[in-house]
Amino acid sequence: MTAVAGGCLCGTVRYTVARSPTAVFLCYCQQCQKAQGTPFVASVPVARVDFQITQGGNRLKAFRASASKSRYFCGDRAGPNRLHSGPESISGFSADV
Repeated sequence: MTAVAGGCLCGTVRYTVARSPTAVFLCYCQQCQKAQGTPFVASVPVARVDFQITQGGNRLKAFRASASKSRYFCGDRAGPNRLHSGPESISGFSADV
């Protein structure tokens, strides 16, 4: 189990994932297309219990994207980095590589 760290482009929001993600998927839904301005979005789902915001959580802005999901973004720069939050998982984050 290798922890993964990441954050928003401006560095205000930082987070860690306790375990290396085991899957990557491409989402072609209209909501993701509209949010990113691309035909698809690469996303990495992780268990909610493995995800922790370590810095700048108070700077996150959110909106209800659907009945079961919310979308979050950095309120300082409102860039394309985004988090999708469902009942049991979080996906769509940027990782440091």
